[in-house]
Amino acid sequence: MHGLYAPQFEPLVREWAATVNQRGAGSALAVYQHGQSVVDVWIGARDRSGTPWARETPCVAYSTTKGVVATAIHILVDRGLVEYDRPIADYWPRFAANVTVRDLLTHRAGLYDVRRLVSHARDLLDWDGMLARLERAAPQDRGPRSSYHGLTFGFLAGGIVEKVTGVRLQQFVQREIAEPLGLDHFYVQTPEAARRIAARLCVSSVAEKRDFPPRWFRPPIPFAQALLPPGMYDFDVSRDEVMAACIPSSNGVFTARALARMYAALANGGELDGVRLLSRRTLERAIDQHVHGRDRVTLVPAEWRLGYARLHTARRKPPPRGFGHDGYGGSGAWADPDLNLSLAVTKNFGMGSIRAQYKFFELSTRALECASASRNVA
Repeated sequence: MHGLYAPQFEPLVREWAATVNQRGAGSALAVYQHGQSVVDVWIGARDRSGTPWARETPCVAYSTTKGVVATAIHILVDRGLVEYDRPIADYWPRFAANVTVRDLLTHRAGLYDVRRLVSHARDLLDWDGMLARLERAAPQDRGPRSSYHGLTFGFLAGGIVEKVTGVRLQQFVQREIAEPLGLDHFYVQTPEAARRIAARLCVSSVAEKRDFPPRWFRPPIPFAQALLPPGMYDFDVSRDEVMAACIPSSNGVFTARALARMYAALANGGELDGVRLLSRRTLERAIDQHVHGRDRVTLVPAEWRLGYARLHTARRKPPPRGFGHDGYGGSGAWADPDLNLSLAVTKNFGMGSIRAQYKFFELSTRALECASASRNVA
């Protein structure tokens, strides 16, 4: 293991390090508390040839990307360029569906069915083509319950950013989030130089990739519609051609340090080191819970904020104002404003494992315990 951590977070670091036990596997963990880096560690290998994971190694973080794209939308709201309750068509004139920005951010836009849009997962590589398909899409299953937009969320939110600003989503994310906060590797579309040093997924066989959903699990129709277009099982998001594309629901490439620092600004009222990312008013609106009840796609209680999920934990009640987004295979990032705490994990293993997802919840629990203990001592 490499890096530094504050002594009070040693239980978290030890628990995280114990998860990396596969050949070719590696991970990074970062935590900020009160705007200061208190954990910045990495371990293992970034590919199956054994190349060591380095301080600057970025990694695909799957749906963790959604929290970054949601933050971009909130920046536009903060500047008066977008309103949550206005129709998307007000900003995207060719957009046919009568849904609002709030509908999208709470996964109630009814545009989750990617199987209606594409014939194969490789169609996701075509940014302009996906926007054109979504412009013509008809909503379904509208109502108070959410339907997780597993693959379409990023295209819809990113399309709004592009139409409003006139620049590509990656340019906006770099200019308005990464550069002001000094984030090292933070991409929703990964440039060639970063792809050369990025971690590659540690998947030993096709069977391992197909372990999610588990063989005993027969996904409900909405789950398959939202997340499993033809060819998805063989769609390796760490391949160069996929990282070079913009699929901002699922192929963002980050260091854990960069993710934790963005969420540190949000945990600290929207500001970090003199850089104001969001106003307190917009941030409070963004993290207010809007959805209650079981999601149609995931079949679990949703509790959506505006583009953010609740902070999921294991063995303890989640912080009431905690928010963020976790990703397939056990990556994730979040903020807890009440503890002024943020955490991020990136990893290249555990793909297809529900246990890996739960392990991230356990690490979140441990981080909250360490932070609470240190506050009580202080």
